[in-house]
Amino acid sequence: MDFLVVLIHLIICIVIFLLMKQGKIKSSMVVYPAVVLVPVCGLVLLVIEEYRVRNTKQKERQVGVESFKISDIRYKRIVVDDDSNETITVPLEEAISVNNASVRRKLMMDILHRNPEEFIELLQMTRTADDTELTHYATTTMMEIQNKYELEIHKLSEEIKENPKELQVLKKYRKVLLKYIDSGLISGKILEIYRAQLDDILRKLCEMLPENRVYFQDYIRNQIALGKNNIDGQIMDMINRWPDEVQVYQIYVEFLWKSNRGDEIPGVLNRLKEGNVYLSSEGKAWLEFWEQKDI
Repeated sequence: MDFLVVLIHLIICIVIFLLMKQGKIKSSMVVYPAVVLVPVCGLVLLVIEEYRVRNTKQKERQVGVESFKISDIRYKRIVVDDDSNETITVPLEEAISVNNASVRRKLMMDILHRNPEEFIELLQMTRTADDTELTHYATTTMMEIQNKYELEIHKLSEEIKENPKELQVLKKYRKVLLKYIDSGLISGKILEIYRAQLDDILRKLCEMLPENRVYFQDYIRNQIALGKNNIDGQIMDMINRWPDEVQVYQIYVEFLWKSNRGDEIPGVLNRLKEGNVYLSSEGKAWLEFWEQKDI
């Protein structure tokens, strides 16, 4: 009789172990030793724990945090009329304006719990929504993103003060500044302040890595954005050093256009064509645009 009880207990333990490994039992393996060592009470403990775990997961699903996978797809079939259960496919941006609080909240929760930095434009649109709660979510999230950028920039600036020529810190500083500037979160005088910081970092990187074309191009683009008009020599130096790169000609055209010197653009385009510079499909479209533009 004792042998039969032990055999039944052993079979139950093996079955429970296999179900745990397959994920059909959601409880942690921490409970399993109790099942093995305390035959009846251990099994009761497992049942109680399993009920608690499943009940908790069910409540989490009801919150709606699973929502829509915004980072995976741009379009999603959503219910826009709860009464008729009619479903239509709408762009993500337009979903914000759907007159359905549940849909809007799911979208915002997904952004808040994933990577909101990728959806700043969408958050800016949402700040003007009629839904007060949605507006609050968007405003709060944007403030948190901005605060995160500024804290990181302050930390890097302190590191640069201690080690002005620490190459890895300079590279990281440049990357963070570019992301913050391009984010659309700042404008006006604040934007100028951060561009001035970027200018200083790019100068150092160009001095330390003079053959790095990317840093030099970033430096020239930032100079243009700062409204500098006396950089013809630097731009020509860039073209002479990398005459086979279409980006250098694009930067020059951008500079001339913003400096109200559009009449000089055809000469730049002719130099590009005479140099037999390789053009991708995007590069060809860019060239065609400027050749047809009324300058």
